[in-house]
Amino acid sequence: MTGWIAGMPELADLDFNGISIKFNTSLAMTAAGLAMLLLVLSRRAGPIASVLSGLTLMIGALTLFEHITGIDLGIDNVIYPEPPGMPGTSAPGRMGLPAALALSLLATALLLLGITHKRRLASVLATFAFFVAGFSLSGYFFDADLLYAFPLYTGIALQTAIMLAVLSVGAACLAPEYGFVKAMSRPDRGGMMFRLTILPAVLIPYLIGWLIIYGFGGKYFDAAFGAALRSVAEIVLFVSLLWWVSIQISRSEVREAEVRRARAENENYRRIAAAQESERKRISRDLHDHIGQEVTSLRLRLESLLIALRSDPKLADEAVKVRQQAAKVDAELSMLVWQMRPDLLDNEGLASTLDNFVRDWAASSGIATKFHAGLNGKRLPAEVETNIYRIAQEALNNVLKHASAKQVAVTLNWQHNEATLVVEDDGVGFEAELESIHLTGAGGLGLVGIRERAALLGGAAEIESSPGGGTAVMVRVPCDAKPEPYAARSAAG
Repeated sequence: MTGWIAGMPELADLDFNGISIKFNTSLAMTAAGLAMLLLVLSRRAGPIASVLSGLTLMIGALTLFEHITGIDLGIDNVIYPEPPGMPGTSAPGRMGLPAALALSLLATALLLLGITHKRRLASVLATFAFFVAGFSLSGYFFDADLLYAFPLYTGIALQTAIMLAVLSVGAACLAPEYGFVKAMSRPDRGGMMFRLTILPAVLIPYLIGWLIIYGFGGKYFDAAFGAALRSVAEIVLFVSLLWWVSIQISRSEVREAEVRRARAENENYRRIAAAQESERKRISRDLHDHIGQEVTSLRLRLESLLIALRSDPKLADEAVKVRQQAAKVDAELSMLVWQMRPDLLDNEGLASTLDNFVRDWAASSGIATKFHAGLNGKRLPAEVETNIYRIAQEALNNVLKHASAKQVAVTLNWQHNEATLVVEDDGVGFEAELESIHLTGAGGLGLVGIRERAALLGGAAEIESSPGGGTAVMVRVPCDAKPEPYAARSAAG
């Protein structure tokens, strides 16, 4: 359009072969391009896009009518007249038959995109428009003028063919649920094969054709040899392409099988972990309701017996020892019940549960331990709370068994939809590159369990350590959070 408006014919003839893009053609394609842009940017712009598409259809269809009937409607030189005798032009200012056909198909496709049950037809028409433009582009590529210009009658300019091809692909992409766009976007192996083969299937024939024409032009071989060479080359290249595609699909199947196996293992682990947690809860309840009550009753009876035996120092001393032993069994049983499954985790949440557990663990182990929670009054999903609680248990168990630590810090936070647990100690530590040895040692199962539980939740565990520098276990788990119930917050406070 700028070439016509500014009087610069070189902008309207990209190939400099005398076949220029007509003003009507550039106007129609500009309207089609704006219509597509509006359809992408906003659904509210549909009416304006329809008007622009209608303008494109009117120009293309009326010109097509002129070609078919030979009737001059006087629309070709309305704005910028063209002198007669231009190459590839049946009448001054009139676009060629291929361009008129492709524009009519393209504009019809754009109009049908807004009708739900006509979108498949729109995809088909856009594809046909692309083939019309592609046919002409092939003529330019192979310098076969009969593919884009009928002698002394009509033709299509190079930039017209390029723009129509691009606009046709764009129109097809506006209906991605149909046609070749759907084939390219399918996530299955059929879609993968289409994506892998589409470009080679298009480019290889063009490359071979160009080489054959080059050989003919240079008189390197005759027609019979060229035909045989083309057949052999196509067989070799397409068999190679099929072989390469088959390898890619096989690799894809292997990867998919590995993903399915990993998902199955993860799901099995989830079920096992859930079953274990349910069993722990049952055993914890049984221990608390039955054995715990019996031990408590035994301790109280010993208290009464000790009062009765004060007159006999020897028996009283023995009763004191038995009472102490019963008290120790009662405390250890309470700790065991707490470790199995604390009711506080269900009732008051992770922060309160870890606070109580860390306090009892510090008293039992004799290691100075600090705990800080920054959940900001939030409750995490039940599965996340359970597994982070178990991770904290594993980490502190490792500290007790292997670290020889004097101080431990446990920090629990949630921000940016991510829960973070950090357990740090000032113990003996170990070489970071020897971590794999620790993973297989007596205490290594705890580190393996930490990593597996973190992965189960879609998170990750990082373990940093150095000899004499202590160890830090950091676990990050992506999760949402919800406000903690008022009653739980009050109890926690």
